[in-house]
Amino acid sequence: MVVKEVVAGMVSVVAVWVGYFGVRMQRASGQLERLEQLLQPINAANARVARFPEQASNGVGQPSISTLDTTFTVPGPSPRTTRLTSTVYQFDDELPGTAGSSSPVLFISPPSSVPSRSTLLATAAQCATTFGVTEVPGFGLNEGAALSAGELTPATMQAGVEALVSSFASHAKSDKIIAVAAGHAGMSLLELAQSKPNLFDGIVLLSPTFRGPLTTAKWKLNNKGKGPIATVVNAVGETLWWLYQAPLLKYVANGLFTTSKRIEGQLRSHVFVGANFITPEVVQENQDYARVGAPLPKCAFLTGRLDPMSSSGELTALLDDGLKVPTLVLMAERGPESSRQDIQPLMDTIEGASADSKHASVMLKGALRNFVEFPTDTAERISAFIASLN
Repeated sequence: MVVKEVVAGMVSVVAVWVGYFGVRMQRASGQLERLEQLLQPINAANARVARFPEQASNGVGQPSISTLDTTFTVPGPSPRTTRLTSTVYQFDDELPGTAGSSSPVLFISPPSSVPSRSTLLATAAQCATTFGVTEVPGFGLNEGAALSAGELTPATMQAGVEALVSSFASHAKSDKIIAVAAGHAGMSLLELAQSKPNLFDGIVLLSPTFRGPLTTAKWKLNNKGKGPIATVVNAVGETLWWLYQAPLLKYVANGLFTTSKRIEGQLRSHVFVGANFITPEVVQENQDYARVGAPLPKCAFLTGRLDPMSSSGELTALLDDGLKVPTLVLMAERGPESSRQDIQPLMDTIEGASADSKHASVMLKGALRNFVEFPTDTAERISAFIASLN
């Protein structure tokens, strides 16, 4: 009798998991469709009019849109080839004041628990005529790379950034491009620019970071002399990593971590600053970002497995010979203080550069995704930087 009850209980649990998995797949399909809708040309045209309202009376046309396929070789002991994409836009009308000099610009969304190339569309449309938006491998619409646990490494992220940059430059028929990247993707872009400066006219880093949430928490605890608590945080991270690799369980775990309440809490704590900006629609949109695609890459970011560096000392070494290409760093006034401390070597390098180097750093209002909340402010700074390069 007991055995029958145990078996029946196990069957019930499996049924719940399978049911949850089926519902999740249906919801994921709907979420993906909603995210793709955010990339429609009309949204790019509306974003441009927001910065240049005088163009509205001239009837700003919608840009043409295409999907650029990129062949990507995943590095590792057993390299394999997969596919990445970028969404590319081309406006017929030039930006006011550019006189035909607008350079092709690629915008790269970072690894995150809420990743989507659509977050960069409003900023991109306001500062470039030809531009692409994309994500690093394993995230957003590039989750199709289907990265395994062993492939989720900083080396994979940087190789992905290089593949996306090279593909976009070839598509734009340009030897060099301007690239803009946020968060961890910004640091991967900086590393690429330092090793292969011939790929770039310039780069823009939006609130660049090199520590994930849990590695930042451990770093803070160790700095405060709370090593035992940091050890507990590390154990939590290892447990999460195991859970996110377990069949079916990974979807349950991801579902628990991406409830609307948790998403709203994250948005209020370090993503946006305006209480009125965080509407139910914005919360839902970010929950869609969090639930579309494979959960494991998001856990890799959370637990620090995608951190491009482990200390500021590594950044200092990277910049030992100075910056190799013109670089603009846009930081957020309400961004985490730990992130500012981490990239201090970069800020010192810019401050110590010669006046004609074209390097610059600017503090903008907002938090980590100020380019979503205040896209025109971000676009104006990027536009001025691009103009200085021409």
